[in-house]
Amino acid sequence: MPTQPSVSGGKKKTKGKKSNTLRGTRRTPRVATKKVVVGLIYADWCGHCKSLKPIWNKMEKYIKLGKGRSLRNTAFEFARIGDTTENKKNGISVESLLERLNLKYFPEGDQRVSADGFPTLFKICDNKLEYYSGERTFKQLLRWYTADCSATISFNQ
Repeated sequence: MPTQPSVSGGKKKTKGKKSNTLRGTRRTPRVATKKVVVGLIYADWCGHCKSLKPIWNKMEKYIKLGKGRSLRNTAFEFARIGDTTENKKNGISVESLLERLNLKYFPEGDQRVSADGFPTLFKICDNKLEYYSGERTFKQLLRWYTADCSATISFNQ
């Protein structure tokens, strides 16, 4: 019985026929069609920001891992804008960081991300800016940040 190399590199037994079949399936990469910017404006010295930090970190990790939710065709980008010691040393202000963010996402100037205080939580979804004013718990933040963006969320942790 003649042998002929298959496309996958191994030997394939054939009975006088040529075979060029692929072993396995080809996967096409998913293309993100919707972008959601998840934002936090904070200050190192702010007590509310310090208590929010572990909740924010958990939520960010949860979204990045895609754990327990289905967000098809959605790409998340995280924006942390901080009034930090390091930024102050480098001459970077919250206002300059906000200006850069606004130019990136709202080049026409039709909307503007701003901070009335610390922390300020916002999202940009479908080119619409929204601010969060609810309870600062993991579940509530996750639900809000992923809502209205083709999201189905379950909280199986």
